Amino acid sequence: MVEAVESKKVGQLLKARREELGLTQEEVALRAGVSPSLVAKLEQGRQDIWDMKVSNFVGLARALQLDPTHLRQLFSDVEQSVLKATLAPATTKTAPVLGEAAAGKPFEYPIPADLYRPTTAIFFVSGDSMDDGTEDAIREGDMVLVDTSVKELKPGGLYVLEIVGDGYTLKEARKLNGEWVFMPWNPKHPAVRPDEVKVVGKVYAVNRFRTVRR
Repeated sequence: MVEAVESKKVGQLLKARREELGLTQEEVALRAGVSPSLVAKLEQGRQDIWDMKVSNFVGLARALQLDPTHLRQLFSDVEQSVLKATLAPATTKTAPVLGEAAAGKPFEYPIPADLYRPTTAIFFVSGDSMDDGTEDAIREGDMVLVDTSVKELKPGGLYVLEIVGDGYTLKEARKLNGEWVFMPWNPKHPAVRPDEVKVVGKVYAVNRFRTVRR
C-alpha cells in the first residue's frame, strides 16, 4: 500500500535527520512535546505521519530543525494529489510556503482549518531581527501565517516585505514624524524604508500558530 511504503520511507528519513543532529529519541520527544513511543513508531514506519495532530507535526518539525529544504526531501516522492488528500482532513487546510528561494517545486504545509484564509501564505523565519528576547519574540525557525490580500499599513502591524533581489524580511510598521518605517524588534538590526521593499502581506499568526495581538 502507498501509505505503508511512504510511512516507512518517512520514518527512515526522520531517523536519519535525528542521528544527523546527534539526538536521542527521548530528546526529540522532549523538544517536540510528544511521547518517546510516538517518535519510535514514526521511525519504524508504524505510525502514519499524516494521522498525527497538526501540533505534534509542527513540534516534531521544530525539534528536528526541518526547514523547507528538509520538508521537501521528506515529501519529494509523494504526488501532490496524495499529499493534499492526506494532509487536509476536516481540521486542517494547506497553504503555500513562499518564504524560500523560488527554485524547485513549491509545496504546501498543513495549518489548523480555523486559521486558514484563501489568501494565506506561509513564511519560515530566519535570522534574529525580530528576536527581542521577550516571550513574544519571533525567532529563527518560527513560522508566520501571512494574509497576502492585506497590504494596507497599520501602526504596530507585522508585515512580510520583499526586498527586491534580496529575498524577504519581517518587520513591524510604525509611523514616525508622519512617515512610515519598518522596524526590527532587535535593536542590533537597521530599520527598513518603504521605498526599499514591496509589501507581501500582513502577519496574523506566528510560530505554533499563536495569534498575533498586534
